[in-house]
Amino acid sequence: MKTLVYGVVDDNLVILPEEVAVAYASDREAIFALKTFGEAIHFKPKAGNYAPGADDWEDYFEERPADDEPYDAAAFLEQWPEYEWPPAAATIALEEMPEDLDDIGEQVEDFPFVPTLQVSPELEAQIVSTIRGRGYEIRRDDELIWRV
Repeated sequence: MKTLVYGVVDDNLVILPEEVAVAYASDREAIFALKTFGEAIHFKPKAGNYAPGADDWEDYFEERPADDEPYDAAAFLEQWPEYEWPPAAATIALEEMPEDLDDIGEQVEDFPFVPTLQVSPELEAQIVSTIRGRGYEIRRDDELIWRV
């Protein structure tokens, strides 16, 4: 049986497959621990994540930084505040929700032109009941959802 996790982020009930949430959270933690540009370029994500400024370096640097050059994801994001990373958990939910649950929530163009899946937290009990009724396990894990 597939397990889903959910939590509330910015007044939105975010629902993800547990393995997707764990993979994105793990990737995000690993990306902020990268120390060199070479590590960032060669980073192998568990989910659809990437090290900001590494794969698309040509948009931000005149020359590809050397592998041993220092890399700091937080500093990069401070320098380029318009960079849309990390993806919002509610955006990930749009792509990762099981197809038989696509009637839950509503796609909204939010966070400068980035679509998100919006689910009202007021519907929590009803949504959880519906998901369980469709054969899924679901549990609340706000901390994991926030780490995504």
